[in-house]
Amino acid sequence: MTQTLSFKIALAFLIVSLAGIGLIAAMVAVLTTETFGAYVDAENKGEVAFELEHYYTAHGSWEGVDQPVHWPIGPSVHPAQPEFALLSTSGAVLIAGHNLIMGEAADPALLEHAVPIRVDGEVVGYFLPSEEDFGARPPAAAFLQPFYQALGMGALAAFGASLILGIAAAETITRPVSELTDATQAVAAGDLEHRVRVHSRDELGQLAEAFNRMATDLLASRSQRRQMTADIAHELRTPLSLILGHGEALSEGVLPATPETLHIIYDEAQRLNRLVEDLRVLSLTDANELHISREWMPPGDLVTRAEAAHRPNALRQGITITAAVAPDLPVICVDAHRMGQVLDNIIANALRYTPEGGTVTLNAARDGDAVAITVADSGPGLKPEEVARIFNRFYRTDQSRARHTGGSGLGLTIAQSLVEAHGGTIRAQSPPGEGLRVTIRLPVGG
Repeated sequence: MTQTLSFKIALAFLIVSLAGIGLIAAMVAVLTTETFGAYVDAENKGEVAFELEHYYTAHGSWEGVDQPVHWPIGPSVHPAQPEFALLSTSGAVLIAGHNLIMGEAADPALLEHAVPIRVDGEVVGYFLPSEEDFGARPPAAAFLQPFYQALGMGALAAFGASLILGIAAAETITRPVSELTDATQAVAAGDLEHRVRVHSRDELGQLAEAFNRMATDLLASRSQRRQMTADIAHELRTPLSLILGHGEALSEGVLPATPETLHIIYDEAQRLNRLVEDLRVLSLTDANELHISREWMPPGDLVTRAEAAHRPNALRQGITITAAVAPDLPVICVDAHRMGQVLDNIIANALRYTPEGGTVTLNAARDGDAVAITVADSGPGLKPEEVARIFNRFYRTDQSRARHTGGSGLGLTIAQSLVEAHGGTIRAQSPPGEGLRVTIRLPVGG
């Protein structure tokens, strides 16, 4: 039989409660017995001492003190079976207790334990109390019996209350766990909108909040995955349609096999290849499996190489591209190929949106404990809500633009992933009346 968490918690609560109640009850019983016994013992000894003092005062001597007729304190004190001893001032045994012999002199060492009996301030004898504890006698035990019964009933009542409280506490503790278990099973079954109630701010409440955040992230991830799948299908459909259409037309003789027609098919195949490669890079960065081959290099080399690589394309579009590198920049530890890919994507995006006669400026400068590489264009710029989404996958600021001209919509997303893989940051700004400025910050220490 599987024991539930609630049962285990209740059982543990009961065991601890039972041990505590039993220990307290035992301590109370022992202390009460000892305290009451000491009290009764003191009272009885005091009563015997008082009777002895009274006897001596009445008779003026100890003569006849060993006769039972003189003792009003009951049969428990009987000379035939004496439970205490009475010694004269000289140590002679007047009442033979403690296995003493009547009339003989007692061992002087016994006087150390004797209680002196005084009459008018004068010691007239010594009283040796009984070795038996008066409090342990049947009358005292009978007196304590109701107390023991009440103590036992109280312990049982406390145990019953502990049982009820233990079950209630176990239910209170395990209810959020049960709800979380049900929610986990629901999410595992695909219900990502299922949430759990947060009952408290303790560890269980924090666990519930963490679960809700996880479910929200999973729901967002599923939505993004579905959107990405739809976007990928859309991106693939256009070049595939062109390739299939032109291939069918060529096979049926509708289109002649001219270089122009073959070039269209080749360009679309290249688009497909670039898209697949972009998706591969994104999947590797998402899984933190992208290999980064770092080397120390001057940041100015990255900027000048990128400017030189894009200068022919800029000239064809009538755009001026320039590079400026601050002197004495520290070297950075980066993957030259991947960072070149980052700058290629950013510059290609800048050239795409910069009109003829515009400018694209590359700049490298020191920025605190990092090196900042900036790509700024003189294009129309972006609205604030567009800047916030510019690094999203498949996002285009101009949705009416043909995909052949507008790119796949993954360039800046890949740039962001690669920069973050280097431990850097990337951000976009578009001040009013200016173009877009993308800034990369790479740590000096690599």
